[in-house]
Amino acid sequence: MDRVRCLSLRNDQNYEDLDRISQLPDTPLLRILSNLSTREAVGTSVLSKRWKNLWTDLPILEFQWDIELSFTDLDCALKKVSFKNFVDTVLLHHRAPYLTSCRFAHLSEFDSAQTIAWFSALSTRQIGEIIFDHCHIDVVGRFSAKRPFKLFMIESLSVLDLSSVFIHYPRNKVQFELPNLKTLYLYRVTCFNKDFFKKLVAGCHVLQELSIVSCDFHSLEIHSLTLSRFIISKFAPMDSFILEAPNLTELYLRSEDLLIAEVFRGVSKTNTLHLDYHDKPSELDCENMPWFHHLAHLQFVAYSELKLGFILCMLHHCPSLQNLILHFDKDADKRDWMLPSCPPRCLLSSLKVFE
Repeated sequence: MDRVRCLSLRNDQNYEDLDRISQLPDTPLLRILSNLSTREAVGTSVLSKRWKNLWTDLPILEFQWDIELSFTDLDCALKKVSFKNFVDTVLLHHRAPYLTSCRFAHLSEFDSAQTIAWFSALSTRQIGEIIFDHCHIDVVGRFSAKRPFKLFMIESLSVLDLSSVFIHYPRNKVQFELPNLKTLYLYRVTCFNKDFFKKLVAGCHVLQELSIVSCDFHSLEIHSLTLSRFIISKFAPMDSFILEAPNLTELYLRSEDLLIAEVFRGVSKTNTLHLDYHDKPSELDCENMPWFHHLAHLQFVAYSELKLGFILCMLHHCPSLQNLILHFDKDADKRDWMLPSCPPRCLLSSLKVFE
């Protein structure tokens, strides 16, 4: 018996010597678990007592439904039940008061009420980043004054990423108050509520970066004193577009119907501008070009359809320009690139750097 006990103790000692990673403090171990998927991280609970409850303090949660085309209807139904039980279990036992990131992905196969319920279970936490990817958020008919939908009311939120998301909420019942949101990404977002975007941006008091790509918005109205980076790529026509962002420094445009003059008018007071413009501007846009009296630094990325006349038109309206950087792609049409008879004033007076 003593011999068996000694061998057991020796084996335990050898195991401890080999398993040095389990002897690390919680912080580095949680950092390791954060590089795994949530399902993989939860699976480490069977390794030993040291790992059993470690995942419950994970700072990152990701719930992604993966379905293969080869699944039969029965397989799919069973997989959905298993996935639902997994998410319910994680939300029941997870205890970290602060989440650096939370991601819900490919949940359009699930009822919107289920997705909302899962999110609501986390909405009382402090969350830094929220990502909804291929999800339905239909709050109509499920709104409760006692349990309001809080996606747009999380005080700690700094990054909100909505991709391929359908949104529908009861009019005048959902509040938009995101006082610490600095980054907003919208990709293929569809919303039945026409005032959604206006209210969303109005509730972001410190917004710095805004990206709108292929979204189904009939109108855009942006008023922001803090916005510094704006990306818009839209192919459907809009009824109206209003931009007022005097501190914008980076502007990336790609839109077939968006009047460049309307966009420029909203950033005409800026000092620095990075312009990445893909489409061919019309003559009307150049004729209505606003004046950039404060613009000192301009970086221009020119694509194949951009003509010299448009660039010269803009330079004529930048009397205080000091630094000009031009980039051309390999397909740029240079057939009309001839020296103008009347060069812009900034080229003769204020310009110091030209690349």
